[in-house]
Amino acid sequence: MLALSDYHTVIALLELRHFGRAAARLGVSQPALTVRLQRIEAHVGTRLFERGRQGARPTAAGLTFGEGARRVIEAAEAALASSRDAALGYGETLSIGTTQIAALGLAIDVLTRFRAEQPRARIRLTEANTSRLEGLIEARVIDVALLHPPVHSSALTERLLRRGRLVSLDLSAESGPGTFVSYPRSEAPVLMGRIGRERAEAASLGEADTMLGALTLSRAGYGTCVVEESYARSVLAGDMAGLRPRRSGALATSVVWRRTDRRAIVRAFLACCVPSK
Repeated sequence: MLALSDYHTVIALLELRHFGRAAARLGVSQPALTVRLQRIEAHVGTRLFERGRQGARPTAAGLTFGEGARRVIEAAEAALASSRDAALGYGETLSIGTTQIAALGLAIDVLTRFRAEQPRARIRLTEANTSRLEGLIEARVIDVALLHPPVHSSALTERLLRRGRLVSLDLSAESGPGTFVSYPRSEAPVLMGRIGRERAEAASLGEADTMLGALTLSRAGYGTCVVEESYARSVLAGDMAGLRPRRSGALATSVVWRRTDRRAIVRAFLACCVPSK
């Protein structure tokens, strides 16, 4: 069984790529660090670093192990923080995910209600795209999420909270004719499906993985972008004056949670997720 210090050892070597500097960070001698790494590699069953004059170069296995090591350390630190908070009288920690669009409007209202109902609960907020958030819920990294359906996993339950309007905007007079900003299809298949139908004859000169990025590229002259209207108005404020957004469909926002998660703190959060009229 590896100790938490072993995971810190691998992270130090990954970040510093040097035995002497890693040993200094960890507060051990360089020979002791070498012995510790040999023991870790023997436990894992493969070499994690190549030693040479250039220092410590991670192998493919070392890079993969490092990803897991960071998660272990983060989980340990979270457990320690939660224990200390419990001793101080604070409640459970609820891990919430949100998309950029939901964070700007809907999430604020929900979290305000939740804080009023559960003033001692701790919140850990993660921002990501819908596909990433769905995976994080399934992996139990987060507990609930505000994202944009459809949801593809039968292990998850969703409740529709809002239907927003998608609009087409061109924020620059310098845009070329028939150009538009796209999104990665793997991360926004529904949105790209709508864009694809509307832009069959257009060329995409820019791609953005968020709507904020799409607005940025459109402002820089890369063409028309398709964004959620209330999000665009919040971001652009007065810059929307004079523009005539053209409707391009709808974008729903739902709260999603694991079907089997019946904890009281999750039910309390869901009770604060009120559908918009």
